[in-house]
Amino acid sequence: MNGSRLLVVGLDGATWDVIFPLMATGKLPNLKNLVQGGMWGYLNSTNPPMTLPSWSSMLTGCNPGKHAIFDFVHKKEKDWLLEFTNSTFRGVPTFHQILSQQKGRVVSVAVPTTWPPQDINGVVISGFDSPVSTGIDRSFCNPQKIYDDIQQKFGGMCFADFQESRIDEEWHLHAKSRLLQEVDRKRDIAKWLLKKERWDAFMFLFGESDTVSHHFWRFYDQKSPRFDGHSPELSSAIPDVYIALDRMLGEVIESANPDHICICSDHGFGGAG
Repeated sequence: MNGSRLLVVGLDGATWDVIFPLMATGKLPNLKNLVQGGMWGYLNSTNPPMTLPSWSSMLTGCNPGKHAIFDFVHKKEKDWLLEFTNSTFRGVPTFHQILSQQKGRVVSVAVPTTWPPQDINGVVISGFDSPVSTGIDRSFCNPQKIYDDIQQKFGGMCFADFQESRIDEEWHLHAKSRLLQEVDRKRDIAKWLLKKERWDAFMFLFGESDTVSHHFWRFYDQKSPRFDGHSPELSSAIPDVYIALDRMLGEVIESANPDHICICSDHGFGGAG
């Protein structure tokens, strides 16, 4: 039997402010089933409410004061230089490490603060954060052979496969297309890994809900002082990504056939007006 006893899916930057209106119109049936059949809530993020400390708290059950990850960068001791934060700075073990010590079989894919990948009883494909990258290379993978398999079967795995510094007239349309394509590719990678065996814990993170909100919120939120509603295709980018993530959830849950499911986020999202 394949799949996973525990399935954890991270939706980076996901917010109920987007989810509930879409659920009300029937566009997120899988999330709606999970909400109605399980437990949900508004949860506080960490202090600071940022990606790296928040996901490290999810992995450890500890606040940043205990796990020692506070930001994307870290001041080098006895120096004014900064270095990127990485998994070696964490002061407590993750639940993946704890399960591995008990001979559990675990998978961790695309979770921030997992580079360099830990030596665990299973598979790690690190998150984007250190070294900051638009996609994985061999150093992100443990065992490293998994990198060759992903390159051959899926053409690699990306986090945000487009440049984010020079935004011209066609940029947003390209970015939306790439985000939707990457949701589907990560879904296929997840399903492929779930077919390999019956894992004890399987965690896969999707950052597209965060990236699309950073770049498309002004097209979506009519209360934004920067609101631009002239392009329906851009105005629908956030809903379209959430709908794709919901569709992914349905397929991954079916492949995992889990005993327990946890859908989680690191922080929310909102306007600045």
